Amino acid sequence: PTLRFFENPNPTTSLAMLLRLGVGAAVAAHAGKHIGVMKSSEMSLITESPRWVTIDVLDCRQNGQAQPRQRKEVHDLTDAEWGKFRDAVRAFKDINTCKGWSGGGSCTPPYPHGYDSFVKIHRDSETASWTDDFLPWHRRQLADFETMLQSVAQDCSITIPYWDWVAEGDAGFLTSEVWSPERFGALKSGCVDDGIGAGFGMQADPRTQVWCTRRDPKVGMQSMSGLTWEVKADLVPQGEVDDAVKGFAYTQFRNFVEQAATQLRFDVGGHMDSTVDPRDPLFLAHYSFLDKLYLDWQKTNPAVASSCGSCGVMKDYCDTVEVEIVHASAETVRQFGDGGSTEVTASGCDRAGAQLYAGTLTAQGCVGLPADAPTICVSYAPQASHGIPVDQRPAPTTAAPTTGAPATTTTAAPAGCKDKTLDFPPYDGFKWYGGFESYDCAEYEKGSLCGVFGQSWHGDRPPANEYCCSCGGGDRSHVVTTAAP
Repeated sequence: PTLRFFENPNPTTSLAMLLRLGVGAAVAAHAGKHIGVMKSSEMSLITESPRWVTIDVLDCRQNGQAQPRQRKEVHDLTDAEWGKFRDAVRAFKDINTCKGWSGGGSCTPPYPHGYDSFVKIHRDSETASWTDDFLPWHRRQLADFETMLQSVAQDCSITIPYWDWVAEGDAGFLTSEVWSPERFGALKSGCVDDGIGAGFGMQADPRTQVWCTRRDPKVGMQSMSGLTWEVKADLVPQGEVDDAVKGFAYTQFRNFVEQAATQLRFDVGGHMDSTVDPRDPLFLAHYSFLDKLYLDWQKTNPAVASSCGSCGVMKDYCDTVEVEIVHASAETVRQFGDGGSTEVTASGCDRAGAQLYAGTLTAQGCVGLPADAPTICVSYAPQASHGIPVDQRPAPTTAAPTTGAPATTTTAAPAGCKDKTLDFPPYDGFKWYGGFESYDCAEYEKGSLCGVFGQSWHGDRPPANEYCCSCGGGDRSHVVTTAAP
């Protein structure tokens, strides 16, 4: 894509801004700036005041008409289709991802010019949850995210898949293909280290480390005090969904969908069960499914399809909230609006009405967005496959893209070595700030997470090579060495 630089409106002079860019030549050509260019898989360090990269939005209209976007169920994607989606998500994440400490300020690019800007707008939203804006709000975010994926990849065929977790049900939840390394990665406690979101993080503080993308599933076999029991996902059954689609008014339907979605997010846990759930790319397929249910409701109730109850202006998308962009392209302005501002903004209030993202139903069965001047028309293909359960899938022949290093074996620690403890705020002896469990060297030893992996922080866990005896670190001041015989 075309990349251009503009000043960060809130620069922090002490911030070392790190950008992952696969366009080293374009970066190097930016005159007058001190930029060290490395290989595309490495970091390019901008040592002056931070600058963001703008992504020129791709115009995917067909002869000036709204672009058709049909989203498929995740199990129905071919490997090639999944590969394009995966690569676009990871490329988008690599642009404008802030790796430095912000010193308390914002370290997030202006919306919509970076994956993390979608995390921030969701986290800070006033109306994204438990209001009638819920469905139009997330419909807009999905449309915007999809637009940016197409723009980054320069490919108008890329769409966000949906995951019909109702069809999976309690019986298929734990073994779903979505948890495979070729899709969204394993459902396990801790950092997401395989699948599409492997290695994702956000705004790292070198002292305490803002955490990697995490999951903390609440389902499956549980044990405590010698007792073992199984916890079901407790997903809403298909019959209840069908009844809601057919018989509920908008507000009742929205509340039903939101309650069902909350259970799924709780089951997955970690960042999915928080206001920053976009940090986990599973968010995309999850909310795409909710949007499909919304469209099903609209098509079943065409007389009130444009109704969204007491929805209003989605303030989070107003130019009074978002950072102004003074170098947005004409296509960015056309799709995201200028808010009537004297400066061009990424998303203005003229495009922030929830009613616009209730959309307009068409005879083709898609919903035009925004309603007054559709740029896209979204539809959902019926699910045709339930995929291959993760425990029945053949071993992958190629590794999924990750930023983590292979695990290495541990070595016996010398007598007298003690694992280091964490002695700086906000650690309080039990948990890190944010509620995640403190590290445990025994877990490193059990998982053999030393070597290259142990050189750096991972989420809320410190470098094993420095803190853990079995990884070559720890407090060795009391170790007594003797001469060899």
